Amino acid sequence: MKKWPLLLFTFVMLTVHARSQTAAELLQRGKQIVLSTHKQPDESPAKYDEAIKYLKKAAELAPDNPETHYFLGSAYDYQAFPDFGEHIRVDKQSSLLASEEFERVIRLSPNYYGEVIALDPYAKIASIWGCLGFSYLVNNRPDSAKWAFMEGRRRGGFSDFSLEFYRTILKRLQPNTTYVTYGDFSTMNIWYLQTVEHLRNDVAVLNINTIQIPWVSQFIYRQHPSIFTSAAVVNDTIPNTQWEEQTISIAIGNSDKTFQWRVPPREYGNYKYILRSDRMLIDIVKNTRLTKPVYFDAGFAMSEIAGLGDYLLDDILFLRLSPLENKEWASNYFRVVEAFPFELLTKIDHAHTAETDIAEIEKVSMIVAISRLMNSGRHREAERIYMKLQKHMPADKFPDKMIEIKNARKKLEEEFGR
Repeated sequence: MKKWPLLLFTFVMLTVHARSQTAAELLQRGKQIVLSTHKQPDESPAKYDEAIKYLKKAAELAPDNPETHYFLGSAYDYQAFPDFGEHIRVDKQSSLLASEEFERVIRLSPNYYGEVIALDPYAKIASIWGCLGFSYLVNNRPDSAKWAFMEGRRRGGFSDFSLEFYRTILKRLQPNTTYVTYGDFSTMNIWYLQTVEHLRNDVAVLNINTIQIPWVSQFIYRQHPSIFTSAAVVNDTIPNTQWEEQTISIAIGNSDKTFQWRVPPREYGNYKYILRSDRMLIDIVKNTRLTKPVYFDAGFAMSEIAGLGDYLLDDILFLRLSPLENKEWASNYFRVVEAFPFELLTKIDHAHTAETDIAEIEKVSMIVAISRLMNSGRHREAERIYMKLQKHMPADKFPDKMIEIKNARKKLEEEFGR
């Protein structure tokens, strides 16, 4: 008789184990579909239906697995909006459905270490509600847009650090200029500040990836028509143009000086071309005649910058297009670096990989700055920046994600003996 409780316990444990295994298998199948479909944008969004089926079942069997909810939220998001172009329509319900899954991830695992698709769950929430807010703006519903951004913050996106970081950037830009972003994180946070706080609405914010989409660039033209040479530029909807490497030449202001740079083609097999976004970036630079700065995100991918990479000055918080070797900038470089708001780093939540990624980009800028100062014989200034780096971004609190940074930090420790 005494064997019955033991047999029952064994049966229960085996059943739980089997259910757990099944949940893991379902998660794996759902993940594979989400990942493969997301990598192939031409795949039918209907494939996400199958992924959702597997992931919902996995969540029923193992409701406390944060990775299941992360990929279920991703499937809901990509099913409704397979690419950014779909955000011309407002779909509040789909946004809510996806957001709730990422909110579950955070409740289950505030320091989420599962697999991600580009963004951590906090940044995903900001992206979902930021895109919804942008949809409202495009559809001329500014009050709804403000609500969407604020709702995204209430649900876990738009952190104190990220908003303060981009608030600091916006305040340092010259009036009526253009700021070109690269990823979702910077774009969404700046949209939040411009929509909710009405901060620096004179600055035209362009995401280099989304201005490829005609309705996005047309909306930006309606807000900031003066940054383009004409409406014809944004009304040209041809996605790519055949291109051989060529030199672009423009007059600088009303002077007799000119600025020239070479624009290389992108390549797909034997086909050489530039994208619509490249054409618009070239047009914006031409239209400024370099009398106003054009700014770019720090860490911007040089392949997305229409050959302008060699002419960007690193102002630590952002990059700035400069047509010529700027002696004034070189002489003031130490002050530019030293003015970095190190106190902001205390607000970083290390559970947010998007925030620690910002720290990593700024760390690279600091190390480059130290090397640049040393190479110009300014060792005392280099050491001062190094001491600030060690104080505010020590390796134990800000682990070096790239081996190059780790090696560079080691060499600096040897140089300065600390």
